[in-house]
Amino acid sequence: MSKQSLSGKPRSVAEYVRGAFAPLAYLHPPLNELYPLDEDDYDPHVASVLMEFKAIEKQRRAFEATFIRRMIPILARARSAALADYRAGSTPLHIGRAAERELKKLASVIRSLYDTVGLHFAKRARAQVKDEFDAVELNDMPELVQYNKTTTAAKVTAISTATRDGIRRSLDRALRDGTSSDIVARDLKDSYKFSSRRAKLIVQTEIVAASNAGTHFSLNKFLRADNMTKAWLHAGDLRVRHSHIIAGTTQKKVDFDKPFEVGGAKLMFPGDSSLGAPPRETISCRCTVTYKRKSSRRPLSQIQTDPTIGDVARVVSVVKPKPKPKPKPKPKPTGYATEAERNAAFKKLKKDYAKFKKSLAARKKALNVKLVQTHKDLIKVGDDLVKAQRALLRDPAKIRALESQFRKLQFDAGRWSRSLRKLDTAERGFFAKNFSQGVNKLVLEASSSAQGGMIGSKTVKEAQTWLRKIAGKQFKHAPRGTVQVKTIGQGRRAYELDGRVFIAPEDRTEILIHELGHTFESRNKGARDAANAFLKKRTVGDRKVRLYPDNPDLADEFYKEDEWVGKGHSKYAGKIYSHKGTEITSMGLQRLYKKPGNFLEQDEEFVRYLWDLFN
Repeated sequence: MSKQSLSGKPRSVAEYVRGAFAPLAYLHPPLNELYPLDEDDYDPHVASVLMEFKAIEKQRRAFEATFIRRMIPILARARSAALADYRAGSTPLHIGRAAERELKKLASVIRSLYDTVGLHFAKRARAQVKDEFDAVELNDMPELVQYNKTTTAAKVTAISTATRDGIRRSLDRALRDGTSSDIVARDLKDSYKFSSRRAKLIVQTEIVAASNAGTHFSLNKFLRADNMTKAWLHAGDLRVRHSHIIAGTTQKKVDFDKPFEVGGAKLMFPGDSSLGAPPRETISCRCTVTYKRKSSRRPLSQIQTDPTIGDVARVVSVVKPKPKPKPKPKPKPTGYATEAERNAAFKKLKKDYAKFKKSLAARKKALNVKLVQTHKDLIKVGDDLVKAQRALLRDPAKIRALESQFRKLQFDAGRWSRSLRKLDTAERGFFAKNFSQGVNKLVLEASSSAQGGMIGSKTVKEAQTWLRKIAGKQFKHAPRGTVQVKTIGQGRRAYELDGRVFIAPEDRTEILIHELGHTFESRNKGARDAANAFLKKRTVGDRKVRLYPDNPDLADEFYKEDEWVGKGHSKYAGKIYSHKGTEITSMGLQRLYKKPGNFLEQDEEFVRYLWDLFN
């Protein structure tokens, strides 16, 4: 079961990378062994490249369709040439050479692929260094031009030679076995050597090689190669070769100008065959390379013999004694030392709310006046617009003016309505700001369960923000330990159990706050004792009554009579539990969140209890 903080942010960098790349978790060996994600081994450079891997793959795939379309006709012409020579009675050697001659025309396509893709990724590497994407031209990198030229020739030769030899072997075998000419012609026509699948395989393989070459030679041109290392990074799924998985584990710190050793072959980067790498290490490869600067710090012996300005500054900064930090000022004491101070502070809260309520009422009245007048104008303009549209002699200019006026009035009516809805929650903001001193750091966590989805992030965020403001820094009755908020199936009733809250995804914020109120009592004896003392004081002399007299299944649930309903509460607030818990804190918090002003006016004693609890 995954867990995250109530704010939705990951608790650590390692957890973030695990969550972002969870689909790679089924890789064997495990992803944690390939890319250690513990805090001690975490490499932010590798993590950043992992996050870019999908973007790199997307850019590579953008080139595929163009070059596949250009390559398929050449393979088709090679197949036609081979079929024509076979039907003319040529020998297997001549048939293979006929296809080879056509395949030589692949040179222009492959050279164009290497130049286009290589230049794009060279610009990309340059942009990551200097933020100048378009400041690179192919002629600026003669090493890349020469590499593309040499590689293209080698690739075309390898493709055409492999095709020629394959055709010759197939025809020789058919002659030995006595296969009929019709079957041989059909097999030659349907051969994989001339299919679109082979065109796609060639293009995908060469795009990976060209993209890695462009990045390599761009960095070699614009950065100091002797000051960089490189690491092999594979795609991280079940299609990766075993030798490339091992390379991703072992080849993590190779000098820039040194080749990787992969499966007994040497490659400067994935897809490279300039050092004699066999096709088994390059075909269908999707790997890439991560580059990293070496540490700029040099050994002290080198600094003494050949110091630089940076080395001297570093040595001086180390030798120079650091000034002693100024003592931090002691925090000013908060809270209320005497009962008189507490009474005065609560009176000030009521006085400030009275002023706020008066100004709020004035603003609501002004907005209602505007809204009513806007509705009247809407009706009048609407009637005029209908008459103008139904008139025998229609005036288009007048109709357009009335339509424009009508739309403006509609916009104004929506604006006044939204402003009134905001004022409905303004009381909540006032009490969150003025109820307690400072902001409390409650430790809350949210998680999902197998029965339901994750609780809404908006609900969690609202409950967290409001509770932390209401509780204040002086709140001594916070739940011990961490409070977990878990999700249950839709339609189920929310509940609290052993300091954990279970809530359905569709429940509102006030329901979550109600259940979190129970955790104050279940996990803190002081809060539980205070709630029981308030309930006892409030219900002195009141009798014990069944909570649901008409429901025989709930005959064992009772509550203490009081003026709960008369003061705007539900009788559920006086419920009696066998485990000494109450509904006092939870019901009080729920009403304080939902209708704080009405709560203070109807039941000042209850609000004072919550105020004393949190302050």
